[in-house]
Amino acid sequence: MKKLLMLAAIFALVLTACPTDTTEKTKKETTLTISNNSNREIRSFTWNGQEGGNMEVGDTNTINIEPGSSYIYFMVYRGAKPPYPYWHRKIRTSEVISIIEGDKKIFTLLNSTIIIDIPTNKTYTFEEWAANPPSDGNWIHGG
Repeated sequence: MKKLLMLAAIFALVLTACPTDTTEKTKKETTLTISNNSNREIRSFTWNGQEGGNMEVGDTNTINIEPGSSYIYFMVYRGAKPPYPYWHRKIRTSEVISIIEGDKKIFTLLNSTIIIDIPTNKTYTFEEWAANPPSDGNWIHGG
């Protein structure tokens, strides 16, 4: 009986002495940086449902994001920076931007960036679109 109790005590000691992994797996910071190097102000941008806010010409904005794949959507003013109330329109990148965990992705919006006008599904360079935006009734009024 003593041997059985001794064996049980040794077994319990071995189980409690074994190292366990108590380190919590931490998520790597994942970011998307948008740099507005175009000649137009951006009202807001969205990637994969995560908003990044307004951007003046020359601004850079970094947001923490969840990994995924999405177009980058922009709201762009009609004409130069307007007085309020104003009209704006939604456009998007022509390419899907994929970001994995731990990425620090940088996207630079240039006048030469290929964009899609969402209401018409037509392709333009950002400069072409800005110089001659569509004149249909798909502008959004806001203020």
